[in-house]
Amino acid sequence: MAAHLLHIVDESTPEDSLAHLSLLLHQLPPARFKQTILMLGCPAPVLRLPPHVSVHQTPGVKSMRELRAIKVFQVLRRQPFDLLLMWDLLQHVPVCGEGSASPSLAIVSDRLGIANVFHWHVMRREHGLQSHFVCLTDSIRQQLVHVGIPGDKVRLIRASVDLAEIRQADRQRLRTELGLPADARVLLTACPPGKNGGQYLAVWVAGILHQIWPDVRMILPGGFREDRRARRLGEECYCPQIFRFAGEQYGPADLLAASDMFVWPEAASSPVGWLAWAMAAGVPIVATGTPSTRELIRDGQTGFLADCARPHVLATRIRAAWEDPNARRRCVQEAAHQAYELFRPQKCLDAYLDVLRQLLDDRAGDTQEPTLGGGGHG
Repeated sequence: MAAHLLHIVDESTPEDSLAHLSLLLHQLPPARFKQTILMLGCPAPVLRLPPHVSVHQTPGVKSMRELRAIKVFQVLRRQPFDLLLMWDLLQHVPVCGEGSASPSLAIVSDRLGIANVFHWHVMRREHGLQSHFVCLTDSIRQQLVHVGIPGDKVRLIRASVDLAEIRQADRQRLRTELGLPADARVLLTACPPGKNGGQYLAVWVAGILHQIWPDVRMILPGGFREDRRARRLGEECYCPQIFRFAGEQYGPADLLAASDMFVWPEAASSPVGWLAWAMAAGVPIVATGTPSTRELIRDGQTGFLADCARPHVLATRIRAAWEDPNARRRCVQEAAHQAYELFRPQKCLDAYLDVLRQLLDDRAGDTQEPTLGGGGHG
């Protein structure tokens, strides 16, 4: 009998977690796993839903976290399932020990709300219930262990990159569609969660570089938290013609194919899925040296690091990297080699299968009667 997995996501779930979830929804064998999704609000469009997966959607409640938790409890009490997977939910929704007697897996991709994650673990433990964690960066894994979660309950599973999508991306077509001159120096950025960095800062960096390189252009993907601020700044600055707002119709492989350099102006550790895609796509990377970034980018070896996220510092580092083509070539080659080893979809899928097997085997061997509502169906 297929094990029933219940996934819970909401509109604040980061893109990196949604990309992992999309992989599981499409690649887990239906003969072994039945999958259902509870969606609180509208997650980012990166989440791809196959037709055979059941979806229950409820309106998002942005202003009252407690109401979001109540919605979760209601579903847990009436949905039979064998394993609960919560995708970056615990940092934003105050779910505690109530609601499910089945084992649970919490996926954590950013450092926000780590205290909430630990509180949930303690509540589950006090009820004699299993809780395990998947972290998308090692810095997050270390933080969970530091706050008191046992190391054997925490698993690192890195980003997954579709190499076929990268190979199929058409640079010339994408530049034409985005209105980018064939000889332009094209920078791409992506917005990490949080206010200190992201697209807004990248706009300032591009404006500075435009004073040196009149042919510079910058692509800004859509659908991010700072998108509106960045768009307003780009339209009001003295060089609005250099920006291309790509919207949500293009994925990382497409935008990287149209770009000459990837700029990651992150001021705090956050999901690094875009870095993984840039490494695999062979696009030079200039980033700030936060802990999660340094897990993947070594200065002068797999990319170029700036000491801080101030616009002039980043602009200077970008210019230095651009003017050293040999260093860029070495970094691209080494980054692409590491990307193949780290970010293959099958490696990511196998890691999840191992975690799911362990949790389901432990559940099958647990003869304790459920103490809370909801939970498995036999």
